[in-house]
Amino acid sequence: MKQQSLLVYDGDCRFCRSWVRYWAHETGDLIRFRPYQEVACDFPELNEAQFRNHIQFFDEQGQRYQGAAAAFQVQKRIPGKGGWWWLYNNIPGFAPLSEGIYDWVARHRGAAYTGQKLLWGESLHRDQYQKVSWLFLRLLALVYFCAFLSFFSQSQGLIGSNGLLPLTEFMDQVRQQLGGSAYWRLPMLFWWDASDSTIRWLCLGGMLVSLLLLFNCLARLSLILLYLAYLSLVHAGQDFMLYQWDLLLLEAGFLAIFLGKGNLPVVWLYRFLLFRFVFFSGLAKLQSGDPAWGGLTALEFYFQTQPLPTSFAWYAHQLPDWCLQAMTLMVLSLELLLPWLFFLPRKPRKAAAVLFMLFQAAILATGNYNFFNLLSLVLCLFLFDDRALRWWMPSFIGHERLSARRWRRQGLAVFSCLLLILGLLQCWSSISRQPPTWVYSLQDLAAPWRVVNAYGLFAVVTRQRIEIIIEGSHDGREWRPYPLPAKPGDPASPPDWILPHQPRLDWQLWFAALEGQPPPAWFRTLMISLLFNNQDALGLFKHNPFAERRPQFVRARLFIYEFTDFAEKADSGRWWKRREAGVYFPASYFEISVSEVGK
Repeated sequence: MKQQSLLVYDGDCRFCRSWVRYWAHETGDLIRFRPYQEVACDFPELNEAQFRNHIQFFDEQGQRYQGAAAAFQVQKRIPGKGGWWWLYNNIPGFAPLSEGIYDWVARHRGAAYTGQKLLWGESLHRDQYQKVSWLFLRLLALVYFCAFLSFFSQSQGLIGSNGLLPLTEFMDQVRQQLGGSAYWRLPMLFWWDASDSTIRWLCLGGMLVSLLLLFNCLARLSLILLYLAYLSLVHAGQDFMLYQWDLLLLEAGFLAIFLGKGNLPVVWLYRFLLFRFVFFSGLAKLQSGDPAWGGLTALEFYFQTQPLPTSFAWYAHQLPDWCLQAMTLMVLSLELLLPWLFFLPRKPRKAAAVLFMLFQAAILATGNYNFFNLLSLVLCLFLFDDRALRWWMPSFIGHERLSARRWRRQGLAVFSCLLLILGLLQCWSSISRQPPTWVYSLQDLAAPWRVVNAYGLFAVVTRQRIEIIIEGSHDGREWRPYPLPAKPGDPASPPDWILPHQPRLDWQLWFAALEGQPPPAWFRTLMISLLFNNQDALGLFKHNPFAERRPQFVRARLFIYEFTDFAEKADSGRWWKRREAGVYFPASYFEISVSEVGK
């Protein structure tokens, strides 16, 4: 029978005791741990200075190791930690470097212990992510459900056969342009059938599968189906599904397929995803050259000109300029500096998570960004570990035994490396702007599946809020507006809060106003649809002002909207003030188009 290994340490050293507690937990009965104050007499060949300055390890054969070598011998007996001993034995220069670092730490154990507490806390336990992963998948299911439900309510008006961008016409064009490669360039389930009923059933199916995932039924299969279904909607949605949060959901959903019960490589890929999303949003602001960010005046415009503000944005806009400038500096700091903490040990990582969650909560309160902020908050879970959740999650969750066959672990490692490489190449593209052509070639291979994406929100802040107000009339003299679900219309109406729904026509009209003339093709289709009281198109509006009889004329005018101030609101009761800025779609132009359509 082999003799049990022994580690002798300085029992008066808090730094040593913390490491011994960690090692004892990880190695179980493989090693005995004793302070030298109790067992020094058993080793007369060693003096007190040797015990005080170096830990001493005696293996099963009685071989003695000290210092860094002793520490790596202990690590060797912890599953997954044996690589340190291999490096110590096989890499030239690693052993003396390790011993030098060990000696420095041994001479400054008080400072080392303080630094350790700042980075890891009192305990050096190994981070586990079973509870985190379980909770993440349940919340991801809710995000998926909201995304499918939101699109279901608009699908026929957007991409149905009578919609603004009919899916069947789009697929015919893609087939003509790409031929057989269309199935690879645009992978989606609609290649089998693109009828209106299939669009509806795909959304309903996504909602149903989301509920299966929510209740932890067939989780892996559910995640695969959800990813494929939403990927299909992103491709089929064309202009209406090209938002960064749609891509973020796809990337997060794809990683979730491989998450299991907290696979560590996937946890780190989630942190890398969150880093790319946040950091490159900040970097895009600097790269854009927009003086509003450099001059710290961006938030003096943002709350008023963002796509769909809430009533809280009105109050935020009233803050003094110095406060808004300080908040702009805070935004840049949070986006450019905070993400680097995502890769640090648990305490700074948790602090970064709390700050980022507060940041997202502020965005959520002042703007309607559908499920984006919810998804960002859910991704923050991977900045915590199971111990952070132990007080408010049932104890039975996350206690499953983790085991995986060797080939699965190796496959996951290869998969993680490939995604990491793609992510790093995406970072390179975002920073350099002109990477080698082979970088683009590799990115093109993965691009159809949206598993690694470029991010960079609000690189430029608009200075004016230009609204497209669509109106109809029976006689060309008296006009009634078509109210949208969330965009400003009536100046007396407060901005709505419609989370987690995304009214995608509202969003596209915001972009159309920024882009100016000529109107996009789908806008012309929209105006024709309104003239004929197309119910699918009318479903994209808050209500139909011509329910009794279809209009004879439609037009679109441009207005500049601004928030009122406290005095103006108290006097008039209005949240907005507006002035006309021109014509976006004249009725006369529309009459010619209608006559052509009638033919």
